[in-house]
Amino acid sequence: MDSEDFSESLIIIKATQNDSEEMLDFLNSDFLYNEPLTTSLESKAEDMDPLFKDLIKLSLQEPCFTYLVRSKASNEIGAIRMTSVLTKPSSENGNHSEESSEEYPSWKANAVAKLLGQLEDKAWILYPEVKKFASWVILSVHEKFGRQGIGRKLIEYRTDEIKEAGCEGIITEATAFKSQQLFAKLGYQNVYEILHENYKENDKQIFKCLDSTDRAVLFYKPL
Repeated sequence: MDSEDFSESLIIIKATQNDSEEMLDFLNSDFLYNEPLTTSLESKAEDMDPLFKDLIKLSLQEPCFTYLVRSKASNEIGAIRMTSVLTKPSSENGNHSEESSEEYPSWKANAVAKLLGQLEDKAWILYPEVKKFASWVILSVHEKFGRQGIGRKLIEYRTDEIKEAGCEGIITEATAFKSQQLFAKLGYQNVYEILHENYKENDKQIFKCLDSTDRAVLFYKPL
């Protein structure tokens, strides 16, 4: 796919397998240090690297609706919308997401994956009639490209092609307070949430975020 203008200084282009290493660098250099869950655990790249690689692989599967926003001047990634298409699990396999069933070397990656997986699994329980969801896996704007409305534009970009692929709705596991506010503003429904104070292991709260984030929210929007 050819790139399109996204603003005077930015272009948007669909991601391909050739972008996977650069996507990983983006996640490890910016997202890792600004995402509330990973920062609350003081995660390092080596902790989250295997999980990030799996999420990138998932988001580049066909049909692919993952997009990169790049600087026209430097070609660096300024923002990313990683998307996956989720097909209803068979009853024999039960409702278990890929994230929740994976085991990673770092307990920090497992803690994040388990939380995300619980939210995703809940979507199939809440909407048993839906056969196919699209999921915003990661939506991230590099901090130096912030305050340009990029996140909002990415959420609204080309949802028509997602509907044409047979997806009946979009879900997202929103784990940052600011993104939760944005999804609510754009008409996404808060259908389930997990309060951090209730999410414990060995009776200890796992996530204590440094910002206003105190919960993880499953949002849904029908198409």
